[in-house]
Amino acid sequence: MKKHKESTNFKSTMMEFLQKFGRGLMLPISILPFAGLLLGIGGAIGSNVHSLAGEISAGVFNGMSSIIFSNLPILFCVAVLITFTGESGSAALMGIIGYLVFTSSQTVFIHSAPNGGFLNILWFHNQPGLASLVGQNLGIKSLQTSLFGGILIGFLVAWIYNKFKYIQLPNLISFFSGIRFLPFLIIPLAFATALGFLIFWPWIGLGIYWLGAKAMLAPVGVDGFIYGIITRALMPFGLHQIVVAVAYQTPFGGSLKLEQLLNLKNVAPMVHLTLLEAFLNFSKGAIIIEGDQNLWNFINSIPLNQINGIPIFEWFHQNFNIYAGRFTQDYPTYLGLCVGIGAALILAADKDKRKITASVIGSAVFVAFLTGITEPLEFTFLFVAPVLYYAVYVPLSGVSYMLMQLVGAHVGVGFARGFIDLMVYGALPVMKGTRFYWAFLFAPLEGGLIFLIFYSVIKKKNLATPGRNGNDVVLMTKKTYKQTVNKTEPTGLEPRTIEVLTALGGYENLKSVTSCATRLRVVLLDGTLVDKEKLKQLGASGVIVKQNNVQVIFGGEAIVLAEKINNNWNSN
Repeated sequence: MKKHKESTNFKSTMMEFLQKFGRGLMLPISILPFAGLLLGIGGAIGSNVHSLAGEISAGVFNGMSSIIFSNLPILFCVAVLITFTGESGSAALMGIIGYLVFTSSQTVFIHSAPNGGFLNILWFHNQPGLASLVGQNLGIKSLQTSLFGGILIGFLVAWIYNKFKYIQLPNLISFFSGIRFLPFLIIPLAFATALGFLIFWPWIGLGIYWLGAKAMLAPVGVDGFIYGIITRALMPFGLHQIVVAVAYQTPFGGSLKLEQLLNLKNVAPMVHLTLLEAFLNFSKGAIIIEGDQNLWNFINSIPLNQINGIPIFEWFHQNFNIYAGRFTQDYPTYLGLCVGIGAALILAADKDKRKITASVIGSAVFVAFLTGITEPLEFTFLFVAPVLYYAVYVPLSGVSYMLMQLVGAHVGVGFARGFIDLMVYGALPVMKGTRFYWAFLFAPLEGGLIFLIFYSVIKKKNLATPGRNGNDVVLMTKKTYKQTVNKTEPTGLEPRTIEVLTALGGYENLKSVTSCATRLRVVLLDGTLVDKEKLKQLGASGVIVKQNNVQVIFGGEAIVLAEKINNNWNSN
């Protein structure tokens, strides 16, 4: 019994950590859509406006955006610290110090040959291919550790901060008590971490690049199919962001080395020069670009639509086996599957409930179609029909990736792969060979198939989907909404926020409250006090309780709710 309890506590703690980590990764990832949009605009101007004004405009857009992509490790470092230290600004500053020490400490141990080329790392690492592991981070010569170095330093500094931020030193040196003492720990430990990376990262890094290269050799569509299944299956637990970050920002999502472009043959000299300039502008001194999203954004930033008569996305696939967009383009899921599921839920509702079901489900479908935010819709059927989610919806999400790859589409992503993203990252750079239009063919095919499956199973099994078997769909009227928003309690919180808080067991039951794009993520002292039905009545489209870890799907409102609860909690 004791072992079972310990196992349960461990699983609860691990789930809490992973969910928190996934939420932290979303902070820098949420910056990338706008940066990618600016980069795409710069690439489009450079490709089509051949004048001094066009060149300057393209350079401005590229400069504003490429700096984000080339400095993601330190952004992820700060994001981890914000997440695991209660959003402390002091901890973020300490993290920057730690990352700078970690990076600059490596320079003296990375040696160059007399001709300026790579010689070795720490004197004994001179294996073939190691030159690709060395580049510029923040203008400092150091190892290319991708996100891993930044995230590890983030965790190290977060641990130091949480453990020693209140340390009290003797009176003689009391000036250095509290957070002033932390640099005395962070600097030497960051240096020790740098030495550890210098010893072990050359082997690990080469292994990661090898795995990434092998994945790029997989039959077209297979990698996207597997990726789509894994991320969609993890979505209810809030862990999909971890997989997304690995695919988008690390060598597991593919890589391109400057050396490959330097050795390029059979292209015109001006084209070759343009490719090299674009690489250096994007990488800001690094000699390798890693991750599917980064590769897509790099190719999209090149001021060329074609090379040797071949659209540039396809040209990179043919010449470097780089399929940019293989992990970013499941657009038929949002334009087709979600629409088919919504239609099935509406038509399967009881006749007297169909109108109100259509208004609720229809709005969720519209949001999914337009913006790619699917959770409000997904959670309406996940809890009453989990088999439909995992046996039908999850595999078809993988099929969406596979189909787009099989027809040679190369559509990027900004926020969440809805119609808006399809236009910005597919239609706008169509001259580069995105082939975005295939999404409009696959969407109705997949949507029609999933409609037939969902509708027939709901009817045959008599599932209690919205509007059926007493599963009522309740809407808040505009009048009620205004009354709720405008009326406040003495505590400073609106009545509805107080009701949400009460349904979670009150302040005395809270350990932490955070949010991601659509979910209120709460860690409680006692998960059994959660009132799921009350939360659903208050507008939640789903509630997940795993021991003391709770996720409440409120859509975009989740961010506002978390902010209100935390601000009120801190002030009281």
